Amino acid sequence: MIRGTTRVAAVIGWPVEHSRSPQMFAAAFAAAGLDAVMIPIGVPPDGFAQVVGALRAMRALGASVTLPHKLAAAALCDELSPAARAIGAVNCIELSGGRLIGHNTDAPGFTDAAIAAGCAPRGARCVLLGAGGAARAVAHGLEAAGATVTVIARGTPTWCAAEPWSTPAMADVFARADLLVDTTPIALDAATEPAYTDALPLAALPPAAM
Repeated sequence: MIRGTTRVAAVIGWPVEHSRSPQMFAAAFAAAGLDAVMIPIGVPPDGFAQVVGALRAMRALGASVTLPHKLAAAALCDELSPAARAIGAVNCIELSGGRLIGHNTDAPGFTDAAIAAGCAPRGARCVLLGAGGAARAVAHGLEAAGATVTVIARGTPTWCAAEPWSTPAMADVFARADLLVDTTPIALDAATEPAYTDALPLAALPPAAM
């Protein structure tokens, strides 16, 4: 039941149809006894700042931020948590007294999941595909947990050195990997994902790699 007193939160992305955040937060709000609702907002990059400005004006509860807006969100915030500042990307915006406070929960979220899946980061050799906001967070979390990280990117990222996106170069890097992490958005497109996956030299991975 949505009333005049109901606080509004949002998950913002492009696309956003795949996000399960509204369902997860609905359960969390109910468990916490909060009169709140999360709505999905699909907006392209050129409209992101306007949406965030609207959330500020309406004193929204906060927002989750997904691709491709995590870097832009960091630039729009009035204040960044230490993790968000170190990563340079924001996946969670807290609204407090009209101020936007940016957080990043991707780094600990990923490392916790890796440990739960049986991959202890300390001493692990990790390979990241992609160099966007998610990659920044994963790299930060893994390195803080004691892993070594190699990034493979199509372009030339400004925040790290990267190996080239070519099959021979990938195969050499894959052969030394304990953990392979895909931070690209390719899997969101069912039409292109199979060809993308087939082009990866997955056979070069060691048998015990995850």
